[in-house]
Amino acid sequence: MLFSQDGNYLYTAGSDKSIGVITGGKLQENFKDAHEEAISCLQYLDENFVIASGDDNGEIKIWDFRNPPAT
Repeated sequence: MLFSQDGNYLYTAGSDKSIGVITGGKLQENFKDAHEEAISCLQYLDENFVIASGDDNGEIKIWDFRNPPAT
């Protein structure tokens, strides 16, 4: 897990291959199957909204939470 620099967001990831975004004590977003393998690393790239995730197979993905994905 990873706290945003301002402490308002908590990003979670793990063996279930998903990424969660928690703010105000509530789950704001949950990206199931964000990776094909278990996620082993989260790292900030910019401010509070851009992170990188890495999985056990070596795949790295960039996530920009300023612009949520279209559903």
